[in-house]
Amino acid sequence: MDEFIKNQEEFYEQEHQYFENLVDEFGKIVFSKGKNRMKILKREEILKIDDIKTEEVLVPEWGAGVGVLVRGLNGAERDRFEGSILDQSGKKTKVNMQNARARLVQMSTVDEDGKLIFSAADVLALGSKNAAALDRIFDVASRLSGISEDDMEELVKNSEAILSESSTSD
Repeated sequence: MDEFIKNQEEFYEQEHQYFENLVDEFGKIVFSKGKNRMKILKREEILKIDDIKTEEVLVPEWGAGVGVLVRGLNGAERDRFEGSILDQSGKKTKVNMQNARARLVQMSTVDEDGKLIFSAADVLALGSKNAAALDRIFDVASRLSGISEDDMEELVKNSEAILSESSTSD
């Protein structure tokens, strides 16, 4: 039993040391006070980084051995995509999932030079394409853009909250 208690004390001491290294004297979270501390980037370094990923997506529904190049959205593009899902009419906001997959496919499918291959005018035509093909591209575009199912559900939930707030204030 004494061995168990000794192991527990050592564990708690190590845990305490670990958390002490995560928080500096001002309560600001850091990874480590010592030599293993992460590098803190400067503004210029962040702005130079090419952090938008692209990925080839095979689309067998459109032919054997063919596919598209999908690019993740940047922050402004993601905001525009999420805004396109919300319809606002006066004080009322509702979720419009009509052609949401086609909209994301349009905003994220690029040529080899990184230029969009579809325009906003193509969304309706894209919406008429094979759903499995759109889903495959949509899933990759979502992953590359950091859009999760939880994010989509949160948009729906927030719009429902906005709806209920505006209906009680009318």
